[in-house]
Amino acid sequence: MYAALFIFILGRADAWWERGHRIATEAVMRMLPSDMPRFLRASGDVLVPLSAAPDRWKKYGDLVHLGWRWDHFMDLELLDLPLGKFLEKFPDRFSAMEHWCGGNGRIPGFLPYHILELYEALKGVFGELKEKPSDPSLQVQALFFAGSLAHFAEDLSQPLHLTVHYDGRVDERGVVISNKGIHERFEGQLVEHIDVKDVLPYVHPPEELGNVKEALVRAMERSHGFVKEVYALDNRGELERTTPEAVRFAARRLAEGAQLVADLWYTAWARGGR
Repeated sequence: MYAALFIFILGRADAWWERGHRIATEAVMRMLPSDMPRFLRASGDVLVPLSAAPDRWKKYGDLVHLGWRWDHFMDLELLDLPLGKFLEKFPDRFSAMEHWCGGNGRIPGFLPYHILELYEALKGVFGELKEKPSDPSLQVQALFFAGSLAHFAEDLSQPLHLTVHYDGRVDERGVVISNKGIHERFEGQLVEHIDVKDVLPYVHPPEELGNVKEALVRAMERSHGFVKEVYALDNRGELERTTPEAVRFAARRLAEGAQLVADLWYTAWARGGR
């Protein structure tokens, strides 16, 4: 059973494909206020493609693919506690792994942990940049962490990256019983009909988050709540026909990902060096 589950999870699809990540991050770049670093605001040509890069890393060899594959998702149905309580009890990926290894061997994924790791790294680099604003090595680090953080925070807004039903409804053994291929229909062909102009009406200038971990939990739970709507659209054939309702739904999900990224970047800058 576990071997079958292992193969099942390794076959997961990427979130938003390259076009979706580029659209969301382009929306972020258009939101950045003037009190954020000038070099960051002027680096869209780096940050936009960098936000899509983590999905290509799997092509760099099996070691890279297997080591980082789990950072793109978390199947909330597999948690034995509500997400907020789980992250309180197991505050890092290693305590979570120790917990899961003592259970039934099913690993839900590390998405929120990786987002928090990247956020803390970006906040740390921003703190150093406030002391040495012209240091090119710090600027490069900031761009890398900001672009990587964008990717994984945008993954969170794709509901199918938060569920065991990521590419079709599955039974208790993890076997797909309906809607096979829904992942590609939702984030692949549908997103081809979306542009950044379709996302911008749903975003606003970034705000400093109160408690980053709590904001992350709220965003994940909200996104997971849209799994049923994705399946309803698919059952009506709207994903395949790319109806206006389906396109609008996907644009709003991309917008929520973009808003989360903008808020995380802004919060990291505001708190860096404190």
